[in-house]
Amino acid sequence: MQIHSCSNCYPIRLQVVKQLISAGIAWIATHHSFATNAATSAGRKALYYTCAIRQVLGGRIYVSEKMSAEILETFSGRRAGTESSPVEKLTNREFEVFQLIGQGRGTREIAKKLHLSVKTVEVHRANIKAKLKLKSTTELIRFAVRWLESQSAGV
Repeated sequence: MQIHSCSNCYPIRLQVVKQLISAGIAWIATHHSFATNAATSAGRKALYYTCAIRQVLGGRIYVSEKMSAEILETFSGRRAGTESSPVEKLTNREFEVFQLIGQGRGTREIAKKLHLSVKTVEVHRANIKAKLKLKSTTELIRFAVRWLESQSAGV
C-alpha cells in the first residue's frame, strides 16, 4: 500500500480515522460492557472515553472535569495568576519527591517507593532545588520538612 501526499486525500483520511475511532468506541463498549455495567469502574472509564471521543469527532474541544474546574477557577479570579507558594511550581512527580524528602526519606528510599531509578530521583531533586531557588541539599531538606509541618498544622 502506497500513501500519497495530496491535498484532496485529507477528507478520505479523516473519514478513515472517524471509522477507526467509531470501531474503537464499539470495542470499548463490548469489552468493558458499560451498557449493562455503567456503575463499574471499567464501565465509567469506557463511558468517559466514549464521550470524549464523540465530542472531538463532533468538532468540539474536550476538556476533562478536573481541567475544566482549574480553568474556571483561574478565569473566575478565585485563584491568582501567579503561584502563592513556590511549591505550586513543582510538577506532580516533583511534589511527590518533595513530600517524601520532607518526611526524611533518602534518595534510594524515594526511588524504591515511587518505582523510579535513583538517577531520576536525583534529577527531580535538582529540579526542585532550582524551582525553589535553594542552593544546597540541606536547604532543600529543611524547606521540605518545614513546609510539610506547616501543612499538617493547617497553617
